Amino acid sequence: MMDTTVAALGRFNEMSGRLRVSVTHACQLRCKFCHQEGISDHWQPIHMDPVVFGRVVDAFCALGGKEIDVTGGDPLVHPRIIEVLEHLADRNIHRALCTNGLLLHRVRKPLEQGYIDEIKLSVHASSDSVGKELLGAAWSEKQMDAMLGLARDVGVAVTINFSVTSENVQEFEMVLQKSLAMRTNLLVIDLIGTRWDLQQRGLRETSTNAIVSRIAALAEPAGVVHDRTGCRMTRFTSPTGNLWMVKDVRNGLLFTGMCNGCQLKQRCGEGVFVLRIDSRGTFRPCLIRPDLEVRHNIGSYGPETMRDAMAQSLTGMMAEPCRVEAGVSLYG
Repeated sequence: MMDTTVAALGRFNEMSGRLRVSVTHACQLRCKFCHQEGISDHWQPIHMDPVVFGRVVDAFCALGGKEIDVTGGDPLVHPRIIEVLEHLADRNIHRALCTNGLLLHRVRKPLEQGYIDEIKLSVHASSDSVGKELLGAAWSEKQMDAMLGLARDVGVAVTINFSVTSENVQEFEMVLQKSLAMRTNLLVIDLIGTRWDLQQRGLRETSTNAIVSRIAALAEPAGVVHDRTGCRMTRFTSPTGNLWMVKDVRNGLLFTGMCNGCQLKQRCGEGVFVLRIDSRGTFRPCLIRPDLEVRHNIGSYGPETMRDAMAQSLTGMMAEPCRVEAGVSLYG
């Protein structure tokens, strides 16, 4: 392996180390603010073969990766999702399932068998009235509560992700109470004041200050840190010993040499965040630049070819210089 590739892999694993694999493009929800993983044919029933997923996991582990996020679409829509998750058994890597959770009962057995370390559960609303308007007709508070109970019973760590905008900020108290009752972690992703939110008519006067104050009234402060892309994270320890966080996506982005001269830089919401691979075999280093995508015939790749393709993508992503700069938001 060339020295430049070794150095790039080292930077990637130190600064990010995450791979997001969209095992299906399909999803039963239609969240208004979804970035769709940058997939142009998002919501289509395009599914990754579980055997191919296993090869992707093998390659990423061989390159020293730290975390794999199984995502979509919604991965639980995949008709063979149990076979997909079986390829995560006995891996020395953080294994996360990113899902809206409505079909979590489909994977109870893999969860009980310890194939997943963390469920990143998207709960962007509580009430059916707001949920169905903001997230889609398939949203169901009753089903979500049942699936939260399932996750609690199985014993897998859960982080509720609540992407807060001016349209759902009133739902926060109910989501907070769910996290408290179910003893979950909570990540509030602050989209208020981003370009996406400011485009919504009449929604310019809200901030997340009230959310931070509300959490502070219940929880113990655990400090303010910045994640690897520079985003500010206000952290608290909940009464049940869980981690509650508020993340400001606007104040830090990781840019690398790949971003030099990019005319879309001021629209970027994440910079170099993770490598994404979708169900078609597209390697996607950037959500908003399709010219950087590379389509691979990963269904025919052996172990060495898969590792080489992934290493090449990561080398391009992590070209020097790498730096964190003040940013804006993708949601525009």
